[in-house]
Amino acid sequence: MTEAKASEPGSAGCLVVNTVVAFGRDDADVTERTQRGWDDLADAFRAALRRAADKGEIGDSDETRVTLLLSVAHAINLAARWTGPDAARTYADAALALMDSWRSEQQRS
Repeated sequence: MTEAKASEPGSAGCLVVNTVVAFGRDDADVTERTQRGWDDLADAFRAALRRAADKGEIGDSDETRVTLLLSVAHAINLAARWTGPDAARTYADAALALMDSWRSEQQRS
């Protein structure tokens, strides 16, 4: 995700994050659509974690990991918008290191 952000000319985060930043919850229609985007991303993370757990790559996943990945994804997009790709890459590298530890935990079990 970070590499894609870094290579896109004029990339400034994602539509959902930018919309939330710009509009907050002032418009019901905008809120509904951005919430759907937020929920879709959470569902994608949930499914990916479930697949990894089913393959034995990580231990059983819980909603805490979904929330963490969702938070990091949005932080990466905010960093890309605010400070640029280098800061976004820093967030992504930290997230990757944490996810690697999930694999290590499974291998130790």
